[in-house]
Amino acid sequence: MLDSDLIQRIRSIFLHTQPYVSIRDAADLLGWSRGEMRGAIAANHIEVTRTGTSDTIERQELLAQVVARWPIEWIEDALAASATKLLPEGVRTKTVTVRLPRVHAAMLAYLAERDGTTEGHLITHALDRFASEHFEKLAASIPGFADALGWRRVRVDEQPC
Repeated sequence: MLDSDLIQRIRSIFLHTQPYVSIRDAADLLGWSRGEMRGAIAANHIEVTRTGTSDTIERQELLAQVVARWPIEWIEDALAASATKLLPEGVRTKTVTVRLPRVHAAMLAYLAERDGTTEGHLITHALDRFASEHFEKLAASIPGFADALGWRRVRVDEQPC
């Protein structure tokens, strides 16, 4: 079961209506310390946008961090009934059953436990890298493919912060 604080942070990010968020609010919403946020900005994991007299973070950048950091099934669960309105169809989850060699299943379970995530999240990131390698062919063959990947704006060549 998801922690109520995480549920609230995910909901706050997705239900935020303004195009920008202050750097301090973004750190709070992501559950990061000020130092972690400064590090992510310095490493170019977070893009900062100048608005008026202050530096801010675009809502879309925050959404990309959420999708990179937390499993989409956690996001869907946190959004509950709002998920169908807030997440494009191609981004929402679908249960798929696969048969894997036991060593791969053990590897996924170990890595998910170690990283505090899910096996699905690990597989999603691996598939995102694969999708980037074959993007043109897949986008031409699968309706909505480009929109679903473009919506997330996740940099699949980087590890989530």
